[in-house]
Amino acid sequence: MKKSKFFVVPFLMFLCTGFSLNKLDSTFNLKSVNNSVLKANSRVIEKSFNETTKHETNVMSPVFINTFINSLDELKGYSENEATRPSNILLRINKDIELVNESGESLGISFKEAYETYIKEKMLPVIYFDTEEVATALKTYLDETFCPLDMAVCSSDPTLLKQVRNDGNGQKIRGILDYSNNDEAPLVDYVNVTNSSWATTVILSQEFATEENIRYIESRFKSVWVNVTDYSVINIVRLVTDGVYGIITENVSEALDTFKVFENTDNAKYNMNRVPFNIGHRGLPYQSYENSMEGYRMAYEVGATHIETDIMITKDKKLVVMHDADLSIATNGTGQVADKTSDELKELKITKYRNLQGDNEGVPIPFLDDVFKEFKGNGKIIIVEIKDANPETVTVLKEYMDEYDMYDQVVFISFTEAQLKLCKQLMPEVPCATLNNYTESMFTKTTSDGVVNLNMFNFSSDFNREIFTKEYDFNLAERGFTSFYWTFDQVSSLYTGAQNGISGLTTDHADVLGDYATKIVPIEGETYTFDPTQPLEEQKFNVNYVNYKGEVSEDTLEASAIITEKNEDGTYSAILQAQFVGPNSTPRYRAVVFSDTVILKASEETPDEPTEPTDPVEPNAPDNMPLIIGLSVGGGVAVCGGGAGLAVYLLKRKKK
Repeated sequence: MKKSKFFVVPFLMFLCTGFSLNKLDSTFNLKSVNNSVLKANSRVIEKSFNETTKHETNVMSPVFINTFINSLDELKGYSENEATRPSNILLRINKDIELVNESGESLGISFKEAYETYIKEKMLPVIYFDTEEVATALKTYLDETFCPLDMAVCSSDPTLLKQVRNDGNGQKIRGILDYSNNDEAPLVDYVNVTNSSWATTVILSQEFATEENIRYIESRFKSVWVNVTDYSVINIVRLVTDGVYGIITENVSEALDTFKVFENTDNAKYNMNRVPFNIGHRGLPYQSYENSMEGYRMAYEVGATHIETDIMITKDKKLVVMHDADLSIATNGTGQVADKTSDELKELKITKYRNLQGDNEGVPIPFLDDVFKEFKGNGKIIIVEIKDANPETVTVLKEYMDEYDMYDQVVFISFTEAQLKLCKQLMPEVPCATLNNYTESMFTKTTSDGVVNLNMFNFSSDFNREIFTKEYDFNLAERGFTSFYWTFDQVSSLYTGAQNGISGLTTDHADVLGDYATKIVPIEGETYTFDPTQPLEEQKFNVNYVNYKGEVSEDTLEASAIITEKNEDGTYSAILQAQFVGPNSTPRYRAVVFSDTVILKASEETPDEPTEPTDPVEPNAPDNMPLIIGLSVGGGVAVCGGGAGLAVYLLKRKKK
């Protein structure tokens, strides 16, 4: 990717490629996104931007509480009470486009009336449907009666969702796939089926929503919501610290109150609830030759979660890994890549990188099949940037994807959105993100054109870091767009991006984060015991942590519990937190990282029943008593925990 300090309108980028978008659309039967499309049926379009409530969450990356509406009183209540208002409301409808409850009974109000009376500029509506009859009626309704652009449609049936989303006004709005009843499906389906059904967000069941599964999906440009069926404070905290974008629950007020738990960490300003993805930009360009196999290997070894690689097509229709069409920029050759055969390019070498210019021995120029062969099955992501505007590049790319079966490991990005559109047609299961900056104009009360451009071809966003603001990113995330930005070319900018809660950091310095903490784990073999004579929230425990390299550190952190909850068998579940500061205790990087849910057991010396406190404490918290932490061990590595439910109570006493 090229660095730019300007906001670039996508269509100007098309003109700069020298390739005719109209020619591509006519050749491959694609529909271009332009004002004429937006103006079609403009009499039914509602373009208002819904300025929702920005609840205080005390976490670095935005998380949203969403809910199903089951009565008109619920809808009225959320509309009138900003303090307990959800972000997205899921609205079941019948064939008459009236709101219905879970049993299918009408709430006595049409979607349009509900939107204009209770929803507009307050909450984000999500129309939920699951039958062919309703899907057909909804599609006609959006085309002929009423279509707010700042909304989404949702279904558990991928075919029906695509039916509504793939043309007409339905393609201008967002898509959400409810996959919460498909826990037996392969994990790759959660990405591929979601993308094929023209959805940006996938809903998981609470049981399937492990941190591993959430990060798998979100690393591939799809946001995750979780349908909470077993509500408890600790379950909400766990989902937040595992990185979800949205939580669906009927306990909206309680879920919003749960964020107060995060006030009790070691540094509430830096609660890292969504650990950033560490994307090696062209590999590791300050340590090795850019876009080289050596650089890619090194990037993965030092902790990159993704590598970003650039491709273009050769004269003999092979895909070479190269950022610049001019060979003299990075190699010992001259001329243009498109004028060379693959054999001619194999005679050349990459001889330059950021810290090494001039004549050097160099390394071979890789081809995309080299990258696929080398890294297939390593569990890491390959971000393929399409650098040229030749549609044959995408055709050959599909051949490579099929030959090496890389559909679970690759995503596409490009400045040339015509290429991404062709990817969407030929490989609909593969997520695509545009690199073009969509300016603030898509988040105003007069236009939603930018969001529409993303929705039309189900693009995710991977924007220039200089367009980032907290409010802008909040608005993207609330609408299901993952937080990926490029390029953090200075270490200082990388720290800033991480501290701002950005989820995907495309960086020239992937090695910097290699030893940084991502998760708390217990010191192997050590027993943790609470001192019953001291306040529980002040108890500290030495723990290890997992870093970006996937290694368990030998260094230790001091941890404490932020939440505990009593179980039926008398044990307690808990989540630990600890602050990690960058190497040499640099103040440029601070992050509070968390443990998984762990089990606490009462000491044998404690009474059968805990002593009741005299003052109120946090909901679901245990009483102050001696505890011994029982380690729950899985696969040889486990996470330990402690309890902190009495934090508020004890702080009150201290003040008194």
